[in-house]
Amino acid sequence: MKVGLTTAGVLSAASRAAWSREVTGGAREKVAAVMRRRGPAIARAAQQNARSALKGNKAWRSFRARVYADKPGRMPALKVGSRIPWLGTHETGATISGRLLIPLIRVGPKRFRRILSELNRAGNAYWVKGRSGLPVLMAENLPEQYRVLSRFRSAERKAQRAAGGTGRLKRGQDIPIATLVPRVTLRRRLRFADTVRAAVPALAAEITAALTRG
Repeated sequence: MKVGLTTAGVLSAASRAAWSREVTGGAREKVAAVMRRRGPAIARAAQQNARSALKGNKAWRSFRARVYADKPGRMPALKVGSRIPWLGTHETGATISGRLLIPLIRVGPKRFRRILSELNRAGNAYWVKGRSGLPVLMAENLPEQYRVLSRFRSAERKAQRAAGGTGRLKRGQDIPIATLVPRVTLRRRLRFADTVRAAVPALAAEITAALTRG
């Protein structure tokens, strides 16, 4: 928002500068107050969008609103966003190329790394060729690793029951863990920009009202 003022012949240069600083300072405070009041609601809308789109991933909590109003020479700015860089990929969609190890169940990256570390440390990780021709990482169903493999064992039992089996796992049975793929295509899942853009008219209207009240 830009406001033009004509002051020639009304005030002296010194008086005009003092008046401008006073008016600008008051406007800055009003604009910052509106942004602080409205910002959290916009951030919550972004969180809600991310929570429904990411389905279980807690990264939705990272969306925050922050008002920058510490520079006297500039009007305040409202920033709504997340510090998690990979969320941007889910906003636009992308194809990621390279040798990527994808777990066969939903599991967070940190936990997945811990599982791989424990399996490798125990020597219970090996590769087989999957039906699609892609390498699949497997682990033996061993009692000493039941805790590490608990979620993968549950997924395998469920798959067996869906195929008409009993869902019982034998000792030493192969448990699929992950598959190695050459690329992954991520569809657009977030509507962050649309969510923020939809909130701009109400924010602008409240700022205008605050400035008009004087």
